[in-house]
Amino acid sequence: MVGNRVGEWIFGYNRHVGKCSVFDVELWGILDGLVLLQRQGYNKIVIHSNSLQVIKGICDSSLVDSNFVLIRRIHHILSHVEHWSLRYVSRKKNRVDDCLVKMSINKKEDLQVYDSMPREVLELTCFETID
Repeated sequence: MVGNRVGEWIFGYNRHVGKCSVFDVELWGILDGLVLLQRQGYNKIVIHSNSLQVIKGICDSSLVDSNFVLIRRIHHILSHVEHWSLRYVSRKKNRVDDCLVKMSINKKEDLQVYDSMPREVLELTCFETID
């Protein structure tokens, strides 16, 4: 999910990636988000991830020159961004993104962008405000 400074929905997205590791799914999510943000002209980005392994993988400068294509592509886009940061968030605080990922599991479509909040996410956020 992409949100503004106060966490309000701007757009959401997901992609069916088939069978791959959780690490790769997280990287695809970050890469897709960066591509979408770059297309819309955003130049200040804060990336949230609930995977310390992914954060370390992106921040580890020795991997920039590696053959790991997704990390290289992420670094290429970030090299054109004025300001970016990467932050760890707990899985509990990342529930909207987890919901978007789960929505893509049974679909075979490529990248899906949601300008408005899908029903599944809306139900999740309404339920969270009741708790």
